[in-house]
Amino acid sequence: TRSWLKDGALCALGALSDELKKRKKHAAHVDSILANHVLPEILSADGGAANANAAGLLRSRACWTLQQFANHASRLPEARVAQCVHAALVGLNDAKLPVRVEAAGAVRQLLAASDHPGVDALMRPNLPQILDACFRIMSDIGSDDVVQALEIVIDRFGDDIAPYAVALARKLAEAFSAYVAAGEDDDEASMAAAQCVEAMAATLNSISNNENDIYREIEPHLVPVLVKIVGSRGGDLVEYFENAIEVLSYLTYSSAVPFSRHLWGLFELLIDAFHEWAFDYIPDLIRPLDNFVSRDPDTFLAGTTADGRRYVDKLTGVAGRLLAPENLARTCERDAVKATYVLLSIVHNCKGRVDSSVAAYARLISTLVPTCL
Repeated sequence: TRSWLKDGALCALGALSDELKKRKKHAAHVDSILANHVLPEILSADGGAANANAAGLLRSRACWTLQQFANHASRLPEARVAQCVHAALVGLNDAKLPVRVEAAGAVRQLLAASDHPGVDALMRPNLPQILDACFRIMSDIGSDDVVQALEIVIDRFGDDIAPYAVALARKLAEAFSAYVAAGEDDDEASMAAAQCVEAMAATLNSISNNENDIYREIEPHLVPVLVKIVGSRGGDLVEYFENAIEVLSYLTYSSAVPFSRHLWGLFELLIDAFHEWAFDYIPDLIRPLDNFVSRDPDTFLAGTTADGRRYVDKLTGVAGRLLAPENLARTCERDAVKATYVLLSIVHNCKGRVDSSVAAYARLISTLVPTCL
């Protein structure tokens, strides 16, 4: 009975967090609540010692309550902030999965909601432990809160992520496949899958200098995910399409050239998707398509698709579709401009090597003239 009463009390305290934050005079009370009721409950499992609260109910609730008070850190004593971070890290290694999930949320909220400089300093030395704990939780359950925690850790500690980037990419790809396999009716898994793709982009952004050609090691883990999404023909995976394009944009912007044949395979898939179902996504598609041309023009000019079409002709077909008379009514001004970007990218990056096509490009663009008058 005492456990249920305390669970209710912790829940009520967490619900009052925002009201207490509005009044500075309650800062001392918040400090007392954390010191005497929240943190001791989480730390009751510190070191793995056996305790009466074996089910982890109160530890899980205490971690949730800590999340609610994370944005009070700037008003707490330094020692209490350190205890809050320590408690969240202890919770990440709790024997009970619900406690670990809520502790991951506490880590996320402490990093996201707190402007206290000490939080980052206390978290940074424990980065390997945090990443490993998030990986283990992701293996057990599809929780978007946990993947969000992982994403904010990547964003906050980007300069320190490089040693773990390949493992991150592998784990995120594995988790995405597992969450997608759970089916679209599982909303939690669907949200977690979306967060996985966002975390992939965050990982690539944190190592965008591609030091030691690390993108080459990451690519084999991410490209199959992108192929699955881009090649889904507008099916169940379409909700991840925009995030997948962001990941591809990073890969094509920072990867060493020449690009691998697997990465070039996505060039063909992108254009096929545009013609089949992704016509309205042209603003998102332009960036990776331009990267393919500008970063690896030699392969672009020499390459052919599986059915023998030149890459140059394949990409020109995108502009042709956008500027075709029968599509101009559907093509808004923004999309028409994007069509000219496609042609400009070819001419600019392949200067002197596509002269025979310039007249055809000029004819395509001339279709816009009547609409501008």
